Amino acid sequence: MKKSIIFLSLISLTITLTLTSPDIDPLKEIPLEFTPFGKNINPSFKWSNIPKETKSLAFSVEDPDAPKGLFCHWILINIDKNINEINQNSFIGKPVKTNFGLYKYSGPNPPKGQIHNYHFVIYALNEQFIDVKGCKDFKTKMEQVSIEKSEIVAKFESRKGKKIDEEQKRKKKEERKKKKEKKKEMKEKIKQKKREMKIYDL
Repeated sequence: MKKSIIFLSLISLTITLTLTSPDIDPLKEIPLEFTPFGKNINPSFKWSNIPKETKSLAFSVEDPDAPKGLFCHWILINIDKNINEINQNSFIGKPVKTNFGLYKYSGPNPPKGQIHNYHFVIYALNEQFIDVKGCKDFKTKMEQVSIEKSEIVAKFESRKGKKIDEEQKRKKKEERKKKKEKKKEMKEKIKQKKREMKIYDL
């Protein structure tokens, strides 16, 4: 009787750096809250499985579809490797000057009629402290010191702005109406007081 030999192939599962967000759905529309047409605050993010050799982290929001090439909406460097999240409307690490000339998050705002893809990226680095000046310098540095990265890609279409403009106009109209009604109410109160004073004089 022949013995059958079974060869077992062991599959090694590689655990990689993973970025997630409760606010941004991959490949879907970025909510208006995180754009200049809403609150223009940064979404929240969490990451896990950073490589053991990681000495620091970096985070960026990049638009590769910009008319003049890569455009950075947010850059954070020198993030402690033990940190694993960014909350809404906050920052960690050291902010770097973006293409807007700002040291803070600025949401998607592509040219009229265009749809851009926005990359939210977490980088694991082999250096604890780095120094970069702007978007181009940041990307060059990431090529040199990045061990691993993970990203979420989502989109935003500029036509949303028209809807927001109409919404803002409607809200302003309502505010003007309320102010007008309040002013009218105040005038009526003043008239009523004057009538009361006349009665007392009599």
